[in-house]
Amino acid sequence: MRGVGMRAVLIVKSFLCLWLMIASSAAQCPSAAFSPSDVLQNFDQNTVTDRLAEHIASLDEKVPALFQGYGIDVHAVTVVYGNTTIYSTGMVDTPFRIASVTKVFTAMGALVLRQQGRLALDDPVKKFLPNFSVINPYGKQHDITLRELMGHLSGLPRELCAGSIFCGPEDEEDILRFIARMQLVRPPWSVIPTYSNLGFAVLGHAWEKATSPRQSWSEFVRNAILNPLDMHDTGLDFANVKLAPGNLGPKYPSNTSIGWVGPTGDMYSTALDLAKFLKFLLKPDEKLLSETAIREWTKPTTLFPDTSDPTNIWNGFAMPWELVSLTTTDNQSTTLITKGGAVGTYLSIIALHPDSQLGVSVLTSSPNTTLGLNGVSYPSVISSAILQDLIPAVQSIHSKLISSLYSGVYTCKRSQDPMVSPSFANVTYQVLGGSINVTAMAPGKALVADWNITVLQNGVEAHLNYSASLVLKSAAEHSFWAYARSCSLISAGLSYDVEIARPNFPGSVYQSVFRFEPGMKVVRWPGIGAECYK
Repeated sequence: MRGVGMRAVLIVKSFLCLWLMIASSAAQCPSAAFSPSDVLQNFDQNTVTDRLAEHIASLDEKVPALFQGYGIDVHAVTVVYGNTTIYSTGMVDTPFRIASVTKVFTAMGALVLRQQGRLALDDPVKKFLPNFSVINPYGKQHDITLRELMGHLSGLPRELCAGSIFCGPEDEEDILRFIARMQLVRPPWSVIPTYSNLGFAVLGHAWEKATSPRQSWSEFVRNAILNPLDMHDTGLDFANVKLAPGNLGPKYPSNTSIGWVGPTGDMYSTALDLAKFLKFLLKPDEKLLSETAIREWTKPTTLFPDTSDPTNIWNGFAMPWELVSLTTTDNQSTTLITKGGAVGTYLSIIALHPDSQLGVSVLTSSPNTTLGLNGVSYPSVISSAILQDLIPAVQSIHSKLISSLYSGVYTCKRSQDPMVSPSFANVTYQVLGGSINVTAMAPGKALVADWNITVLQNGVEAHLNYSASLVLKSAAEHSFWAYARSCSLISAGLSYDVEIARPNFPGSVYQSVFRFEPGMKVVRWPGIGAECYK
């Protein structure tokens, strides 16, 4: 009996390790990361902001010193945590040109219309602009889609007119005839995409045809996005707006509209309004745009193949977010979701770090429009400097709060009844005793569980002594997957379950799922009927 049982264990272990290696396309099993933002909804946000007070106060010296060092007098900054503005400085209620940050609102318009059922992101542009075409010198004609425009994946040239956004006719049909004589500069979906202001102009004027009742791009952005978000100091009509001092170049005053290509960069906003927008992205209003849509919107469509080049300031694009690598003050590498803009003397950025629930907006205007180190704009440098300190501070607080919920040594008692594994119908387990030690790894990374348990497997005693990461399954249920940290640590077939490949399969009982009951200081192991107490 013992020999049969051990052979079964070896078969199970070998199968699981092979399955994990295939799934990860590598010789090592995949590692797990832990995103705390869902779990932290269990805490009052003030718990975090109160503990951040010292770090926030330090910005009162750091941020003005940065602006002074760059010689920038006209500026505004806001920092948000979740749905709270935790820091602001400068001309925060004064409108600035936000240039290409406009693209984020143009992309959002397409997402809102999709949520309303009026379009699909993979609809071709010709569905809305029947006369739209462009010469494709790389092969047969390709119908460019809205999604491709949103992610800079269309291959369209950067500008309607080479080198300038101030040009060309204003009649849409004349513009479409002009574009029809242009050529793609790269094949669609190239490894290295081409950033296209023209593409976003086309995007805004395409989806405006899907509005009902029919609205222009600017009207829909105002009515469907800005008004619901209470962003009443953001807009596109410059007639009655007093902008922060600046200009769009020697020939153009600050209130000059860029005309038909407006969806690419014609908006203004205040730092306070952009803080409202950042809060929405971190804590979505599902009636306006679902959290799932926001995750899709901000996930990479392109990852650039070589980020070692110091002149390459982006890691990749989302739709149309720019992904920026950041090394925090605790020497951890992370990625910011950003969108920057530059027109004339106006430079701007909004930056998000969702796992830390942090967002920053920086608006500037200065006669000194020289970009910073390695071509990085001043707002980008300043937002990164702010987040370099705040991200590790927030993650340290998050880690401590999460530890207070889950970490500890849990003593496991003998289970009442053996259970049949759903994955291996001929194997039964019964817990005899032992402990699970749950610890929090580096902030924002993972929870780790170390097993030291004795079980009966098909009536034969076996000792489990191994470690696994805990991957959040459901914040509402405080449930986690046990995710093996390396193939060599898989023991007795308990640390991984083939059913994890199809979670929530009807009727399944998962060996690898653990459910915490923080108030009772209990962790339950339903798959084998175990209960462990802190």
